[in-house]
Amino acid sequence: MTAPAQQEQPQQTSQELAWLAAWLTMNHQEEQSSIAAKVALALIPLWRLLRPRDLRSTQVPWIEAVLPVVESAYERSQWAAQQFAIDLRHARLPRAEELVGVTGAEPARERLRPADIPERLRRGADWPQAEVLESSEFPARRSVASLLGTGPGEVVRRLPAVEAGDSAEADASTAARALSTRVAARIALDGGRRVVQRAVDLDQEAIGWARVLNASPCYFCALLASRGAVYKADSFASADGRFDGDGIAKTHDKCRCGMRPVYSPNDFFDHTAADALRQWKEVKKLRLPNAEGVREYRRRYTTPPPPPFPRVDAHSLIVQRNRLLNDGFAPDSDQVVWFDQQIGRFGVLIDGGAVTPRKGGAVAEMYTPTASGMQRALRELSTAYASQLRRGVDQGSKGMQWYRRRIAELEDQLAS
Repeated sequence: MTAPAQQEQPQQTSQELAWLAAWLTMNHQEEQSSIAAKVALALIPLWRLLRPRDLRSTQVPWIEAVLPVVESAYERSQWAAQQFAIDLRHARLPRAEELVGVTGAEPARERLRPADIPERLRRGADWPQAEVLESSEFPARRSVASLLGTGPGEVVRRLPAVEAGDSAEADASTAARALSTRVAARIALDGGRRVVQRAVDLDQEAIGWARVLNASPCYFCALLASRGAVYKADSFASADGRFDGDGIAKTHDKCRCGMRPVYSPNDFFDHTAADALRQWKEVKKLRLPNAEGVREYRRRYTTPPPPPFPRVDAHSLIVQRNRLLNDGFAPDSDQVVWFDQQIGRFGVLIDGGAVTPRKGGAVAEMYTPTASGMQRALRELSTAYASQLRRGVDQGSKGMQWYRRRIAELEDQLAS
């Protein structure tokens, strides 16, 4: 719940929390990469179900085993992206209401029974290539066509002779396994990309979405990222050959790139996209035709340096939370509760300096507390709690309970 006067004001992006937006984006990329890696590992033992010399009787059991793995990963990617979209919007627009249509509702599923698998796929016909997804629901039939086309279909293309030797059979199986695994990873991560795209389409505050490059992007992905935040629905409807590709955001097989909503013209380019743009500008100076320019870009292309790990400023979370309370936002409002969650996530125990995740931990690991950080957090929380008491806030509310619990935890840690 917010004060009505605050709801009517135009939203302003928060530059104070730019570090948090960068952290959330980096953490989301780690989550999506982990989902893709788990898909690849899960598909390895299932390949034994497919016998290259007996595709007619083994391809259907293979796809029936593979499809649930890919669907599960697609849904995990969706849920991770949904939380990312919610979090990033709060970080960029601290006063904004949550979007209806992005939160809360589980995406519908298209269930595919074995009897629904087209008969032509059982007969070993030519397989259609991977196609662009058209909705946020799991595209079961399109996934079947893509996986069969790059799994059994690739074996057929590489091993046309029935009398082929063991070496040729092994080579064909290895190539098909690698290709179908890359397709499975792309389909899985398209689930998350669809959620981000839907969030941007529903959000009048969003300018668009920008491509987030993975750790080792190809020239094609870097060229797309160099365009910055220019993507809205159907933004590729009139794209030329430079932007050919499959899936959401013109992703290709094995692509690990992500998407992030953009709310400010100052946030069009992140660190890696800016470097990709710099390389493109160098090529543009040659005044080459578009096709030749792309070829030259590919020839010169070097992988952009990784983005620096964001400098965590947990103090800014408390400042923003107190600012919301002073502006009339209730302690149990979505906006304030979200900042409570972030304060809990970072512990408000970091002494304002650069931090490094624990050895071997993911980006989302908690950080080691310091005595000075705990003392400062205790002062901030105690002051905020006293302020709410003076304003007559109900001590039984969730926000006031959280204050007391957090203060007690800090006092216990400082005393030990």
